[in-house]
Amino acid sequence: MKKVENKNELSILIGFSFVALLFWDSIIVYPIKFFIVLIHEINHGLMAILTGGSIHSIIITSNLSGITNTIQGNAIFIASAGYLGSLVWGLLLVISANKEKLQLYLCTIISTIIFIVAVNIIEDGFFTFLSIIFSLIFFILPRYVNKKITPYILKFLGIVSCLYVIADIKQDLLTSSIRETDTQILEYLTGLPAILIGLLWFIISIALLFLVLKQSYFSKN
Repeated sequence: MKKVENKNELSILIGFSFVALLFWDSIIVYPIKFFIVLIHEINHGLMAILTGGSIHSIIITSNLSGITNTIQGNAIFIASAGYLGSLVWGLLLVISANKEKLQLYLCTIISTIIFIVAVNIIEDGFFTFLSIIFSLIFFILPRYVNKKITPYILKFLGIVSCLYVIADIKQDLLTSSIRETDTQILEYLTGLPAILIGLLWFIISIALLFLVLKQSYFSKN
């Protein structure tokens, strides 16, 4: 019976996630899309800091395309951090959803990082405001929202984040000749074909998402 319930819950969450991606450019999904793009750009900045550099600016446009300008740091790691970092955060959200202490720690970390970036890095007033709203949401979720509702919100955001990584990598593989993408930047830096890098990320993303969902919903424990 438990496995059936888990399967139904997972099907509903994935279904809602695909619906969100289907209406990705609609005003209804705009806040979620902003959050995903924000985390993607923050990951570039965090990797710059972790590799000895700094963040100069994070620019998000009205159509929610983003660019992070960094100073020094390891260029290869910085370029890789957008997709792979978003994947990691998404997986952590799914993993933490039913573990209250981990949920509290993770949401507090995300809330703090977003707040610091919002008040120090993002210059656009509207996106600063929207970032602070998400910072407050993640602070409030594990503390004041119903304990039965919070896990669904975190799982939904985590699955959407992971699926968006997969969908965006696929899109980048098709548009790398039209616009500069993270895979294209890595091609310049490493000499490896962008298509090969994108496919590797694509496979890693699908495999890790599958393993985490399997562990979360169908583990004997």
